Amino acid sequence: MNGKYYFSADVYVKNSKAGLIDMNLQSTTGIATAKTNGAQLRNSGIDINFQFRNVMPEKSALRWEIMWNVSMNQNLVVSMPNNNRDLTFGNLFNTTHILTRGKAVNTFYLLKTLGVYATDDDVPTDKYTGKKFQVGAVNDPASNNPFRAGEFIFADLDGDGIIDAFNGGITGDKIPYGNPNPFLTGGITQNFYWKNFTFGFLCTFTFKRDVLNLYESDTYGRYGWDGSGNEFSKYAVSDLSSMNIWRKPGDKAQYARMDIGTYRYYYRADQTFFLEKGDYFRIKNVSFGYTLKEKALKPLHLNRLRFYGLMDNVYMFQASKRLPDAENVNPYGEYNGVGYPSPHKYTLGIDVGF
Repeated sequence: MNGKYYFSADVYVKNSKAGLIDMNLQSTTGIATAKTNGAQLRNSGIDINFQFRNVMPEKSALRWEIMWNVSMNQNLVVSMPNNNRDLTFGNLFNTTHILTRGKAVNTFYLLKTLGVYATDDDVPTDKYTGKKFQVGAVNDPASNNPFRAGEFIFADLDGDGIIDAFNGGITGDKIPYGNPNPFLTGGITQNFYWKNFTFGFLCTFTFKRDVLNLYESDTYGRYGWDGSGNEFSKYAVSDLSSMNIWRKPGDKAQYARMDIGTYRYYYRADQTFFLEKGDYFRIKNVSFGYTLKEKALKPLHLNRLRFYGLMDNVYMFQASKRLPDAENVNPYGEYNGVGYPSPHKYTLGIDVGF
């Protein structure tokens, strides 16, 4: 094949510093927060756009086009206000993200999950106090309760023998863990033309991104508490039969016990158990068509007649088996199940020109 080939590529390098952040103000001012330039962020990466087109000899009926783009990006918190004091944010009771110097923007801030206690005897005992490892509030020892069989094992990083049940700020048992910002994103489009037939597809991908699976933590967490202890069953009941859940002493389980009406909060979102790999490659769109020749159009008194078909969200390859859709993630790297899922769509049509 003696065709001609055309190729073009564009490379852009990004490197910038910027950062607006909400600072808490004294209540006497009458204003809760104010935006300030107190944070410094560094954003760097490369954008590449690639186009390829082969132009075959006039006698050839085949043409081929490729359009490909990729973005590689990294960001870093360079400095924070108040002498680089860390800032955490998340839900009402437990923070799930942190802004800290030297880490990526919105890095996850989580307890390290080590497994599930099989029996009560597996809960460690403090050699100095003789007490079992506790769950509760550090500033209120009277509310503490020992961990028990069927609960998640959390790493006691500060060695005080207590995991704070509700901590909206910095705690010694949490660590910056995972990165919600994708390192590599892009898309690939290919179009083929052969005689009167056309065929094309679009693929999108994201690699090296961590996702916090809030959908799963919210679903199973509601078994424990929803305001009334059993209200959740009115709306949805998950199929638990195929899940490796702790059910009796001695079980080597993946998931903690699921009790109705408990305050134990086994399925709190701020733990590494719910951190998933967000890598995926999706066949986003496939299209095909056929255009009738001019000779066939004359008896019909038409200028154009084309038959076509489209398929959307054809298939996805993703690293996580627990995420319903690794693409449907918010800017903070969270999948919460809010909004409509990406549906499979099939379309057939006719394009007529008079």
